[in-house]
Amino acid sequence: MATNNSSSLRIALAAPCMEPVVKEMKYGGTERVVYALAEALAQMGHEVTLYSSEGSHVPGIARHIEIGPILRKEAADPDEMKRRHAILLSDALTRIESEQDNYDILHSHLEEVTYGFGKKLSIPVLTTCHGPFDREYKQEGLKKHPETLLAPISDAQKTVLDEYFKEQFDGKTQPNWTPTVPHGLPLGEYFSAQNL
Repeated sequence: MATNNSSSLRIALAAPCMEPVVKEMKYGGTERVVYALAEALAQMGHEVTLYSSEGSHVPGIARHIEIGPILRKEAADPDEMKRRHAILLSDALTRIESEQDNYDILHSHLEEVTYGFGKKLSIPVLTTCHGPFDREYKQEGLKKHPETLLAPISDAQKTVLDEYFKEQFDGKTQPNWTPTVPHGLPLGEYFSAQNL
């Protein structure tokens, strides 16, 4: 399953389509975090395939699969943007499913869209949610799919979901967490040394 280097992996990374995955995203949102992750994984020798919006560019990755337009530019109506985004993400996951033999793991940043998707694949699926877990739709989705492997971005993010699982499952089922993975953004690109 692995690439020529026996310790390297073939990794599919899935990102939202709200913005392109590029270094120039200075706001530090999901797409910028995915950029930093893809770049670092490629530098470590992993074969990275990025599924993301048009205009995405990460040097060193194996390939970029364009899954749709940059939605913040395309749809002015927030409800229309959400509908179009859901369709694009569903299409992306369908494509990943059909290409899963090309990968050793899928790391999805599509949040709740990925819950339960691991049941369809023969490869592991890791899901990173970049927002809080205090949204009912996120909690309900994980109640239906408690097996979803989650990479928390902070210990604080875990607290809300841990409490929800205690209430819903009487302490018998816990969220399927990996260790906490901080965002990993290069802070020097955002702050000068004198501001730190």
